[in-house]
Amino acid sequence: MEAKFQISLKFSLMYKVFDDNPDILDYMANFELTDVYGVDEHRFTLMLRNNLSSDKYGAAEATWS
Repeated sequence: MEAKFQISLKFSLMYKVFDDNPDILDYMANFELTDVYGVDEHRFTLMLRNNLSSDKYGAAEATWS
């Protein structure tokens, strides 16, 4: 049995406000953290996103493949 673990961290910076959607910065995530754990042919993934300027907006996703 072979186990593998991987962590990925992505940061997003928005430097320009778009005229067609000026509120987009309220909803966009500032970072995304993804953890992947593999055992044999199975992969378990957990993804977390958050907008650090608001407690209301974020996302979480778990997968098994």
